[in-house]
Amino acid sequence: MIKFLIKIMSVMLSILFLVSATACGSGNNDDDNNSNINNNPNKPEVVYNDGIFFSNGRSDYKIVVPTDKTKKEELAVTEFNEIFKLSSGFELNVVEEGADEYTDNDKIISIGATNVAEKLGVVPSYDELGSQGYIAKTIKNAVIINGADRFGYGTLYGVYDFLAQQVGFECYAEDETYVDVYKEVNLVNINLKDKPDIPLNMAHFKSYKLNATYRFRQRYVQASEVFVGGMSMYHTSFTFLPPDTYKAEHPYWYSPKGNQLCFNARGDETEREKMIDTIFNTYLEAVLAFDDIVQIGLGIMDNLDFCDCSACSSDLDRYGANSASQIKFMNAISDKFAKYFEENNIDRNLQFEFFAYKPTFAAPTKNLEEVQCNENVYPFICTFWTDRAAPINDQTYNKATYDIVEAWSKVAQHMSFWQYSANYTNFLLPHDPFSRLQPDYQYVASKDPIYYYGELIDSSYTFTNFYNLYNFLSYKLAWNVNYNFDSLVNEFFTHYFKDAAEPMLEFFTRFRLALEKAHADYGYNQIDAPTMDKVIQTNCFSHGELKTWRSLIDEALGAIEYLKDSNPNEYTKLYNRIILESIVVDFNILSFWKAYYSDFEIAKMKEELKKNCKLTIVEYFNSNGDVIGMDSAIDML
Repeated sequence: MIKFLIKIMSVMLSILFLVSATACGSGNNDDDNNSNINNNPNKPEVVYNDGIFFSNGRSDYKIVVPTDKTKKEELAVTEFNEIFKLSSGFELNVVEEGADEYTDNDKIISIGATNVAEKLGVVPSYDELGSQGYIAKTIKNAVIINGADRFGYGTLYGVYDFLAQQVGFECYAEDETYVDVYKEVNLVNINLKDKPDIPLNMAHFKSYKLNATYRFRQRYVQASEVFVGGMSMYHTSFTFLPPDTYKAEHPYWYSPKGNQLCFNARGDETEREKMIDTIFNTYLEAVLAFDDIVQIGLGIMDNLDFCDCSACSSDLDRYGANSASQIKFMNAISDKFAKYFEENNIDRNLQFEFFAYKPTFAAPTKNLEEVQCNENVYPFICTFWTDRAAPINDQTYNKATYDIVEAWSKVAQHMSFWQYSANYTNFLLPHDPFSRLQPDYQYVASKDPIYYYGELIDSSYTFTNFYNLYNFLSYKLAWNVNYNFDSLVNEFFTHYFKDAAEPMLEFFTRFRLALEKAHADYGYNQIDAPTMDKVIQTNCFSHGELKTWRSLIDEALGAIEYLKDSNPNEYTKLYNRIILESIVVDFNILSFWKAYYSDFEIAKMKEELKKNCKLTIVEYFNSNGDVIGMDSAIDML
């Protein structure tokens, strides 16, 4: 009880901090030539030079791009001007570099691998910064922004970080991009060399999939953007070797049950070589056709079986895990690509993923020297059976998962992770992915990861349970796992809920504390089953607590009421954001505490809830088994 009271005190302190933060600025600096955005431990100090960047709708600066610019560099230029225009009211001219020599007097923004960047020594190292890292540097009158891989997103991320310092740019949500608006501002002195702690943060949210600009600005990627053939990174075995095409002629490529591949081709080396050649040629065609592909994945199918032929059983006995057969197979594919690239003088950085999922979750534990992953071969680890209310490396709740990940560290230099961040049988049960988020990312980053996949909800366009906050925090922490978490939360509430920030932050903090207590006291682990006994759920979410949450929603709505007439567009935007977070509250009041209300009140509450779901585009109740829409789910309460 003492610990709980201490937490409540911390809530009050957080709210006091938020009140002071809310008053810090409007985003309009018309009367302040060089406003300093640094009031946040996660943001660097902004330093300006003596030169004017733009003034009263014009600038002497132009954007310079390579003559052979890549699609990613084109995207970086487009995004630069889109965001720059929000601050200045106009766009900079874009020119391809010509034969003219650069001089110290030239006022340019160089984006991508230009000759100017090379001349000035701004040439990032791929070995140091990877596919998503960059250098952004002010030199004399020029700004040079250059990614370490022309086919990665590093140049784009360099543009975003330059604009964050130059005009205060930040993307908080799909409909909340912030910039400072200036009449006149000097050019910033910037000197950044940076890369994400988790290089590829994979998107799994419907709005990201349908709105590419939102996805880019929060630095998420889709599998289709980086994986061979536009394929996903998981159950792809039968996509690349479909049984209908190959099984009749090559039955040994498949397990005796026929529901998985056999990575040993039943012990027939000739058939195994043919199988490897077929996969290699399929991959190669796509790799040569698309120069921005950086990943190749071959995942087992979604079942609990693995091939039990004598060759695979022998591998299981020798190495202690089914996954050993996958490692040897993917190493062979990797070796074939290395040989092909060397023979054809091709400079490409490819990485090869296999799936550590259910029957292949465990890492080899014996004769490890024989099953070391090539440097560019890695497991994609699906933490299917973990307690989802605790970090991966929590020694109390997730020791088995932690031990397996540590075992993978002994055979793989890199790895990727799949975590679940929703309850798929009941989206509307209160869910807290926040408490584990930073420790999870810190642990994942320590494993030199290739990517992280936090599976969310992709059926509804948006969702309650503070998922917009989760997306923002995930984006920021994937870039820097050591950002100040509380400061990020406060920053989000300040910009996203504005005048309603104080009651919404109190609601969120109480929400998190209630879920932490439910986990500690009742083992509420947020795993998607019909989710634990309803008696436990009722104990976790008392009527009094849910009503407190609802009163904070009402307080937030009251805080924006004055906007209804003075700024109706802003009112509608904030109203919808608040109502979105009310859905989880109202649904659970109806789920657990209908006895407190009359039939008339219940009917009215259901109709209001249906209306709010439609208003905020919350479409589905679950995605396991038969997908249930919200109207049907509400009718069943």
